[in-house]
This record gives sequence, C-alpha cells and structure tokens, in this order.
Amino acid sequence: MMEHNVGGGNCKVALVTGGTSGIGKAIVQRFAENGIKTVCVGRDITKVMHLSNKFSNIDAYSANLADVKEIKKLANYIRSEYGKLDILVNNAGIWHTHKLNEITFDEYDLVFRTNVASVM
Repeated sequence: MMEHNVGGGNCKVALVTGGTSGIGKAIVQRFAENGIKTVCVGRDITKVMHLSNKFSNIDAYSANLADVKEIKKLANYIRSEYGKLDILVNNAGIWHTHKLNEITFDEYDLVFRTNVASVM
C-alpha cells in the first residue's frame, strides 16, 4: 500500500464516478483544489486523462460501471493503491432519449446496471 501525501500530510482519498462531465467533473475539480487525492472514473479515458493532467492529485481510471467485473477491478485497485476510501461520490449515470415505450430491454438493462446496480 502506498502512502499518499499532499501538502506534507496524509490526505483523504475520494472516488468520483461519472467524473468527466457536469456535476461529477465539478466535484473532481473541487476535491483536487482542496488537496484531496481523487480517483476520477469515467468511460472515456481521454476525458479522464485530460482531468488528471490538470491536477497532480487526480488519478485517472477508466471503467464501464455497467460491468460487474470492472467494478470489482476498480475496488481492488482502490484497495491496493490506497488502502482506504474516505469519500465516495456515485455520480455515474446514463439515459437514452427514446420515449419510454420505445426503449429496448437491452437499453433499459444498461441504464439499470449503470445507474442502480453499480452503486450496490
């Protein structure tokens, strides 16, 4: 386990899912500005890396949270890299713009796995 120091002392570790846009991105940036080591999770590695290049205390991690295997890999990464998690922001979410009666089961399943099951 690695010790993470920011500003000379042990820092808090945060995980923000859906951290590459909107509210999630604002949270990631605010945490980073306040010296919190932040693991930013998003599906698009380019967007995740862009944020981590702006702040030295943002750790970029790309994952599809609809996939249980990727969630487990993320949890193992947090355990091995940081040994703790002080703050968790479950912000990832998707939606299809179809009318409800036009959405397919696969689309609904993806939305459910991302928005609900990934948080459990």
